[in-house]
Amino acid sequence: MRTKIILLLIFIIVLNINKWSNSIFIERLLASLLLFTGTIPFLYKLEKKEANLPFFEFISLFYILFYSLPIFFIDLKEEYMSGIYLRTPTLKGLFYANIGYLSLLSGFYSTRNTAIFKMLPKLNVQLKREDRIPLLSIAIFILGVLGEIFSPRAPFVFKALFYFFNFFPRISIYLLYFFFLRKKLNIFYIFFLFLIEIPYIVFKDMETGLLGPIVFDITGLIFAYWFVRKKMPFLYLILFFIIFIPFNYTKYDYRLYAWYGPYARKNIVEKTTINFTLLSDKFKNEKLNTFYNGWEVFVARCNLLHNFTTAIEFTPDVIPYWKGYSLRPLLTAPIPRFVMPWKPQETMGQDYGHRYGLLDPTDFSTSLNLPILDELYINFGIIGIIIGMFLIGIAYRILYRIINYEGMSFYTAIIGTIIFLVLLNIGSNISLLFGNLIEYIVVLYIIFLILQRIER
Repeated sequence: MRTKIILLLIFIIVLNINKWSNSIFIERLLASLLLFTGTIPFLYKLEKKEANLPFFEFISLFYILFYSLPIFFIDLKEEYMSGIYLRTPTLKGLFYANIGYLSLLSGFYSTRNTAIFKMLPKLNVQLKREDRIPLLSIAIFILGVLGEIFSPRAPFVFKALFYFFNFFPRISIYLLYFFFLRKKLNIFYIFFLFLIEIPYIVFKDMETGLLGPIVFDITGLIFAYWFVRKKMPFLYLILFFIIFIPFNYTKYDYRLYAWYGPYARKNIVEKTTINFTLLSDKFKNEKLNTFYNGWEVFVARCNLLHNFTTAIEFTPDVIPYWKGYSLRPLLTAPIPRFVMPWKPQETMGQDYGHRYGLLDPTDFSTSLNLPILDELYINFGIIGIIIGMFLIGIAYRILYRIINYEGMSFYTAIIGTIIFLVLLNIGSNISLLFGNLIEYIVVLYIIFLILQRIER
């Protein structure tokens, strides 16, 4: 562990040397502090090799990716001079981000051995006839694909049934991938997994014009890899990152074609083709600069600090605290829509964007993400961040007790992986992340109970 910490400190020093003449010491110090504390849980996981999913460790890495690392790759002096950033809100934003993470850390680790949590039931799924599972996985994958095709045209009464099918493709992938990691797949299933299922999911993610879903799906495979092998596939991660970066540069051009242009009504194969064509053209014209430009777009996209500083600048002096308004959807979110058809739609992306002037007053189609940290602040200020992040840390600990405990089966790990992938998106508001959590766990558990009955 000592060697890992020394390497981390060296890495932080190297980051601070980057563009040092254009940087401001206090901002970099706060960013460095967050980077250090946010990486420690990950290093501890590598050291201890615990037999559960590395969810909290990845939450920590995503946290520093959004609120720490961008500071090392932007010229803050120039940003201050141009008025894009104001120094006081930026310093407050970095300080609050540190406070928020420490509160999250406290909520998660201080309740590790809490007696009341030990009384919570552990979700346990066992499928004994493993020789049948790979074929069953292909069957549910096909059902999932058919569900995605026919769901938009299904009558309302059947929507709940198709809702089950939404989980099938990823359940199938994780089932086969766990078997692959345990060396229990024959060549046919290996080809089906890597040449049909995974490409299908990746193409579906790319079709949206958003790169976040790809990152989350790859993270799911990393979770599975860690659970079986107890180590991180760093080589594959580096390879993925190298391939991923250039697509950041072409994603806006792709959206013009696939969202509004001539490819708006094309199928998944045609849309994916235009994506690769755009990337190929960039490499022909700009060569290796494509990587640099992609990196610039990636840093800008990861930087959640800018909107956070805007919220700090205007709240509460210009815009009053929301006092829990954005959290109200949590009251009805756990109720399935087929039980409560009149349940209000989630519109926080619009409400937040218009309230803070981040959207044009006439724009009623764009939805802006409201990150957890921003939401807690605009509702209750710094007290909201301290208490809210502490409670979220406790919520993570409860989930660890239910679906991420030592000795769980890898079928339970699949349920945990899908749930945790939803929660990884800390750039979204709380009700969107936690509102349907109970429903997701119940639905996934029912699916595995059905598989258990079929398998028997």
